[in-house]
Amino acid sequence: MSTVNPLLGDKYKYDEQTGRFVNQLHKRVASVINNYDPELFLVWIEPQDREEGDGRPFAIIHQHPDGSCQFLSYWREDQIDERLLEWCFENDFRKHRPQDIFDRMMAHNDAVKLLNDQRIQEEHDERMDVVVSMMKSHLHTFKHGKRKYRS
Repeated sequence: MSTVNPLLGDKYKYDEQTGRFVNQLHKRVASVINNYDPELFLVWIEPQDREEGDGRPFAIIHQHPDGSCQFLSYWREDQIDERLLEWCFENDFRKHRPQDIFDRMMAHNDAVKLLNDQRIQEEHDERMDVVVSMMKSHLHTFKHGKRKYRS
């Protein structure tokens, strides 16, 4: 029997194993991650075990066959969705070539850099247009935006 929390709504249901109300999306994501790789687990870190002010109470851990655990990544509550699954798929080097993942990361970084360079160039061109207009003007004062320039 699953009880719905009246304050949190139907997204949270009582889990008898943990004795807490659990977000059903989080539970599904955790299940899919564990089905994808039985050594991976999505865990909730108890508040007393976190650093103060850390807004990432969830982690993906890798439980090694010898029983030891390794924390792979930390996540905020609002990130527990398909992004976690995507992260697991992209970082599974047993199923993907690391070079392909690196190439995608480099392509993304190049795209971000190009967009930033374009923004900087447009801002520079705009400033130069103002300077050229001021140079061509026969006026002794020139207003642009809220600033007033004098020659």
